[in-house]
Amino acid sequence: MYKEGLYEFDFKNCECEKFDQKGNIVHGLSAVDFVVETDTHVLFIEVKDYDTLKKKIENTEDGKEKEDLSQHYRNRIKEDLKKFRLNVHLFAEDLSRKFKDSILRKYVSGYKFEKPVIYILILEIDSDSFAAKERNELRLAIVRNIPTFSTIQPRQIEMGNFELLDIEAFSEKYNFPVCLCLEK
Repeated sequence: MYKEGLYEFDFKNCECEKFDQKGNIVHGLSAVDFVVETDTHVLFIEVKDYDTLKKKIENTEDGKEKEDLSQHYRNRIKEDLKKFRLNVHLFAEDLSRKFKDSILRKYVSGYKFEKPVIYILILEIDSDSFAAKERNELRLAIVRNIPTFSTIQPRQIEMGNFELLDIEAFSEKYNFPVCLCLEK
């Protein structure tokens, strides 16, 4: 089981690397949350889980904790959505930089890209905050920023595609169980 935010992912028997855990951080490079190697692909997965924090707030009885969580949620939504609404390209660039830097980290470590890479952004945010039109704008902006790496030698990297999914669609499509852990 691998934890990100309030979610626990079961990547089954697949090899998984979590770049942002202690001892695995490279200063100056950003990184996706998980790199998972399946039988057919290498998945670079970034999780943006705004709604889980909202659910935790709703299930918290302690008044001070509820206020602290609410403030954190408001700041997080405000910061990221403000960045998106001011310039969709800057927001997409921030996310695509994580994909690029993660590819670079794997590449310089000598990883042999023998399977196509698929970038996945798992975005959990209610539709009132982030409408379908905004999701589509974000998806298109990220696609424009995704590296192709088609000329890197001697290890060629075959790029699959980019997917913008919610947690349920991700779990169903890739058959990885995901659970929401609201307890401390």
